[in-house]
Amino acid sequence: MTSEQRDALLTAVDDARNAGLTVEVGGDASPRRSPSVVPPRRSVSSSRWSSWPSPSQATEQLGPDLRALLADGDGPLAYVTGQTAVSVDVATTLDDALPVYLVLVVGLALV
Repeated sequence: MTSEQRDALLTAVDDARNAGLTVEVGGDASPRRSPSVVPPRRSVSSSRWSSWPSPSQATEQLGPDLRALLADGDGPLAYVTGQTAVSVDVATTLDDALPVYLVLVVGLALV
C-alpha cells in the first residue's frame, strides 16, 4: 500500500465517523489470491481395519477341556491363557452375571 492510498484511507475513515466503509485498491499492490483447492478423498476415515478369523468351536472347547483334565490331578496348578481362553472366560462371566444384573435394575426401576 502506498502512502497516498494510506492517507486516502485515513481520510475516509475520519470522514465516515465509524460508518461502514468499502475501499477499493487497484493496481499491482492489490493482493490477489486464488482459492485454495483441496483434493478429493476417497475415504472419510483415515483409520485402517484389520481382521482375523474367529476361533472354531473346537478351539473354544479346548480351554474347558484342558481345565477339566488338569483339575483331576493333585499336582501343580496349571492355567489356560491366550486370547481365545480369555474371550471365552469373559463371555461366560458376563453371561452368568447378566440375569442378576437385569433383575436388580428392573427391580430398582419398579420400586
